[in-house]
Amino acid sequence: MSVYPQISIIWVDSDPNIYRSTGLFQDQNWNVICFNETADALNALRAKNLKLENIKCVITSMMERDGRRERELMNGLQMLDDMKRIWNQSRSRYRPLMVVNSLTADVNQCKEHDVDIVVAANRNIVQKKVIDRLNAQLNRRYGEKLDDYSKALAVFPRGKVQVWNPQHLSTFSAPSAPAAPFL
Repeated sequence: MSVYPQISIIWVDSDPNIYRSTGLFQDQNWNVICFNETADALNALRAKNLKLENIKCVITSMMERDGRRERELMNGLQMLDDMKRIWNQSRSRYRPLMVVNSLTADVNQCKEHDVDIVVAANRNIVQKKVIDRLNAQLNRRYGEKLDDYSKALAVFPRGKVQVWNPQHLSTFSAPSAPAAPFL
């Protein structure tokens, strides 16, 4: 279990039972906030119902199924772009990891949207990758406990996108991040 309960994860997925799949994050004692609509997640951020400084990761599916595209609803990548603007306007010194967990994700398109991790629809793997990435920022590994709050970092370095799917594992350089506040 993590000693960093102030860490919050936003997970946006059309599955109404998505929270049931967040056990690995819950084991870390991290706050998991789930939304079934991209607009609801954005509205919660805009209304300042969530503390930006505590949100360390945003996970989304592509959010294009069940007629969403035909109804011209915002998809997951568009939502991530809007969330990045919210962080930019807040003058925050960091932005959270941006993650796509979807079978229909186009890796190159995700790269263009500055997504950090792309996983082919495997909720356990996406959680392990996020835990490893965040804990690396805290100088820890998955499952390791740490009692020193001073090791927590608020800045997540940019540069590599991790891609996982059942047939292929690769890492490629992400587009260079814009000047502050995104580091």
